[in-house]
Amino acid sequence: MKLLESVDVRTLTRADVPQMARLMNSHYARQRKESYFHWQYFASAYPTAVAGAFDGETLIGMFGLQKRRLTGGAKAGQAIDMIVDPAWRGRGLFKALGEKAAEAFSDLDLFCVLPNSAGRAAVEKHFQWMTLTKINTWRLSRVAKRQTQEGQARQREMNQLEAFVYEPETLDWRFDRHPEFTYRRITSGADSSAMVKVFTDKTAGKTYGDIVNFYCADDRGLGPLLGQACEYLFSQKVDAVMTWAMPHDYAAHMLPTLGFTEEQQERYFCVKVLNSDYQHLTQFSRWRLVQSDAEHF
Repeated sequence: MKLLESVDVRTLTRADVPQMARLMNSHYARQRKESYFHWQYFASAYPTAVAGAFDGETLIGMFGLQKRRLTGGAKAGQAIDMIVDPAWRGRGLFKALGEKAAEAFSDLDLFCVLPNSAGRAAVEKHFQWMTLTKINTWRLSRVAKRQTQEGQARQREMNQLEAFVYEPETLDWRFDRHPEFTYRRITSGADSSAMVKVFTDKTAGKTYGDIVNFYCADDRGLGPLLGQACEYLFSQKVDAVMTWAMPHDYAAHMLPTLGFTEEQQERYFCVKVLNSDYQHLTQFSRWRLVQSDAEHF
């Protein structure tokens, strides 16, 4: 598809991976290896499409889209790795890229994305996606003190909220075959598990432990599970442990009892519902999100 005289928008292939890495790494401090793009787009457990915009032979923009299933049955198109070279912004490339990627899927019930502030502004402007919330992070330092009383459990348990489905094959792809991070599974009972990783921020000179995913069939097991995950991560000499918990999720009431404090971060959750049967998903209180739902963790 020709957008401007010199710009061509098309589906990307494996042959474009070196340019995908160059484009992404020229704009972000966190560098991505070429193996990440092979894994994310051409060896994914999810149906995945990625569109690119070229000025001649040079990649100047890209837009990824994964088809993922929610626990309530909805089919979501989750946008990932959205970027347009600053020199080419304001010329319609972002919209053209998103539309090209969306051509791959005709049966989606909604679109969603977990963007930074620039991505949020772009999907609001060009696609009329709604921003449901700004997502904070929870942090536990080595010297944090536990509260003496646990928070009250909410009536809505985590397994009653809408979440992305992680089946055995997607768990294997997401955690066992990730090209950049090494994850460890922490278990506490038959129906309680968490996935954790250690990450070194070379810019800050700090090492962090991320609890990227966790699940308990019974909320009463959540405190012991998260405590065990933190114990393991601190044994790996991390400076702090980080995780996500939505305000309406029981985890948000459990984390302070372990010493976690809530901090601001530049991360949002935006949605556009296409199927009226899932209109309730425009309410953020119906969602449960974890770090591994985003491509960055």
